[in-house]
Amino acid sequence: MSDIGFIGLGKMGACMARRLMSAGLSVAVVAHRNRSSIDTLVAQGAVEHRSTVEMVEHCPTIVTCVSDASAVETIAAEIIPHLGSHHMWIDATTSDPEVSREIWHQLEAKGATFADAPITGGPLQAERGELASLVGCRREKFNRVKAVVTHYSTIVQRFGEPGTGHTAKLLNNFVTQSTG
Repeated sequence: MSDIGFIGLGKMGACMARRLMSAGLSVAVVAHRNRSSIDTLVAQGAVEHRSTVEMVEHCPTIVTCVSDASAVETIAAEIIPHLGSHHMWIDATTSDPEVSREIWHQLEAKGATFADAPITGGPLQAERGELASLVGCRREKFNRVKAVVTHYSTIVQRFGEPGTGHTAKLLNNFVTQSTG
């Protein structure tokens, strides 16, 4: 059994997974789009699973860092039927707050935890563990989420219920792009 299953191992996700491994956590990976990151992480000690469903069966915590809300919805369709009350899903994707709220409602019905925790920063900050996580989750679940994301983020701020992390990230992107 691995502590954390990680889906989405592009430039950001691979650095985040390495930070989790550096903290002594057991990390499982599954190929999503980029095979080279998988091979590197496995060589560094990650466990590879053949599918997201297999990963969920072996990992109580899942972290996703994929391209967009559509990719999150695809993953949700695959894994939600297999999640139970002991699971926690942290979505670090820059995604749609409505998608996050829908996933949260589905997971809450199963007794599982969901947090939207998109990140700010780039690959260099990810490599150094200096990202910021903008978290939307139930207040009583925040410490559990924070215990994971602090391994790759120096700033971890809860903005409110699920969906508010992605709302904060979209507002951050809007402000950043309009002032740049």
